[in-house]
Amino acid sequence: MRVLPLNLPFNKFVRLTLKISTVALAVVSFFLIWQTNNYLLWGLFIGLGVGMWNLYFLEKRLSKLKPDKSLVPKFQLAIGVSSLVRIFTVIAVLWVTSRISLIMLIATAIGIIAVWGIFAGVVAVFVLRSLRGEKVLKAKVH
Repeated sequence: MRVLPLNLPFNKFVRLTLKISTVALAVVSFFLIWQTNNYLLWGLFIGLGVGMWNLYFLEKRLSKLKPDKSLVPKFQLAIGVSSLVRIFTVIAVLWVTSRISLIMLIATAIGIIAVWGIFAGVVAVFVLRSLRGEKVLKAKVH
């Protein structure tokens, strides 16, 4: 029975997610050229941008940190502070967009969540491809 590797290629997942998100951002930007007053498109634009920013800097932070048993408290502190900065960024962006329009707030939240949804999809495709040869994934035809 084949198992998944313990060290999944996180950097590759992030790069592919950012490429897909960039395409989505380009499509939204294309429509913004013709509909500059559309709060829905502006919200998606801002949300995708913030989601991509968060993912990019999360990957940068994790690639710089090398966990070591003697440095576990320092590692946990660095990850905690980094996570707080990202959470406060998201809260601040959502607060600002809520002051503009409810539609913009909802679209911004959807854009932020979409980046993580794309990331989850990229990881799921990798896992399914890794397990393709397993009996569990083969359909039985009676």
